[in-house]
Amino acid sequence: DDLLPSIESFFQRTARQHQEKLWLHLDKPYYGAGDKIWFKAYLVDATEHRTDTLSNFIYVDIVDRKGKTVLAKKIKRDSCGFANNFEIPHVFPAGDYTLRAYTGWMTNFDPAFFFQRTIRIGNSLSGRVDAAVTYTDPKNGTPQAIVRFTGPDSEPYPDVNVRFEVFDRNGKRISGAQQKTTVTGAVFVDLPPDSIRQGGYVSTAIDQGELFFKKEFFFPEDSVRVAVKFMPEGGDLVPGVPQIVAFRAERSDARTAEVEGVVTTKGGDTVARFASEHDGMGRFLLTPRESESYRAVAFLDTLSVSVSLPAVRDNACALQVVQGNRDIRYRILGKVPASGLLVGHTRGVCCLLHPVDARQNTGTIRTDSLPEGILHLLLTDSTGCPRTERLVYIRKPGSTPRFTVRADKPAYGVREKVRADISLKRGAQPLSGRFSVSITDADAVKPDSLSDHIYTYLLLTSDLKGYVHNPGYYFLDDSPARQHSLDLVMLTHGW
Repeated sequence: DDLLPSIESFFQRTARQHQEKLWLHLDKPYYGAGDKIWFKAYLVDATEHRTDTLSNFIYVDIVDRKGKTVLAKKIKRDSCGFANNFEIPHVFPAGDYTLRAYTGWMTNFDPAFFFQRTIRIGNSLSGRVDAAVTYTDPKNGTPQAIVRFTGPDSEPYPDVNVRFEVFDRNGKRISGAQQKTTVTGAVFVDLPPDSIRQGGYVSTAIDQGELFFKKEFFFPEDSVRVAVKFMPEGGDLVPGVPQIVAFRAERSDARTAEVEGVVTTKGGDTVARFASEHDGMGRFLLTPRESESYRAVAFLDTLSVSVSLPAVRDNACALQVVQGNRDIRYRILGKVPASGLLVGHTRGVCCLLHPVDARQNTGTIRTDSLPEGILHLLLTDSTGCPRTERLVYIRKPGSTPRFTVRADKPAYGVREKVRADISLKRGAQPLSGRFSVSITDADAVKPDSLSDHIYTYLLLTSDLKGYVHNPGYYFLDDSPARQHSLDLVMLTHGW
């Protein structure tokens, strides 16, 4: 009872912060120089996703790979909300950029929760030119980047003046020169001996009459590395009881890594085997022994990674969860804190306060009245100090809204008016709201059903730190396999 006032005060302070979420609907996933990036922004409060926010301005930036802001806008709310566009200059360098959006109020909190999306911008004026880069082996002398310039039919561009500059990873200029391309359309750029390992880049430019091209090539690492992180359910390894350990494997080139491996004791005995189940994530069962230490060795093709598992703690406790259709069954492994409290909140709104009896380490939580989204379960001791936590995604089967679009005709002429009926329903229930629609060429612009959208952003990715690969995958249907994969996301993004 002594904890309740302080916990209630904590959530009241959180509510008074009026945190916000911002999501941008773009008309296309990629663009060319000279295009316009049309967008509609949806700004809501971070807890209940209402539109009555404090902010009346949003800031939208386009940032290059060096972290430099190359385009920026400040947009005021009008009767339609926040709708605007960026006009990409015709001489805009091709490459990958980050579209970043936020409000002034959001800058008071962690920038990791700004809206961010990677977009690729080509160069429509340089459509006559393509370029590819290869690298020589630094063991054979001075390392070089060989950039070859070709035309639309892959024919080389010989005898063309190319300006290039070499920069280190911090943007400091190392060298620069001008060369004419060879008969094969190539220029040879000398690199400092350690530039590939340090991750610099070379900027190339052609400006010769009607022939224009500008592009930056970031040097790849000398080898691809794999990072594997192991996370026991509840945060700590508890001795003497079977416990789930989740893991996430990622490559240094930003791709997920499908690994397999073994877990061994300090004496070299194999106690568990593991393999990725979905997007580099997986789980296995381990019964830790007191005073034992464990090491995992993960394999990816010819690469191997050795990682120490978290230490086994004698006084640890861990929250174990099994999710059913309408309830969550929990179990506290290890020493149950006396006069502890199980606290649950969704997006900072407290929805569960449950005293824990030190003699009873199991319980059930009904989920019928809980909102959809990430439920953060936290077990405290008698002083309010967190001892263990677990993230659980509360899914409401059949709750994902679905759009239907029906045009009045199967085909249209040039500049002919199109009438379309658009409906949004959750199950059989029609939904009201404000909507934005983008129309693109189906042959030129391919939609990605696994990418982030407003539903996945508001309910999943905006409430997690770290990257979630293909978030749309988890909302394609309500199958048990997809629910299991979503729980892997919860296990690898908590504590």
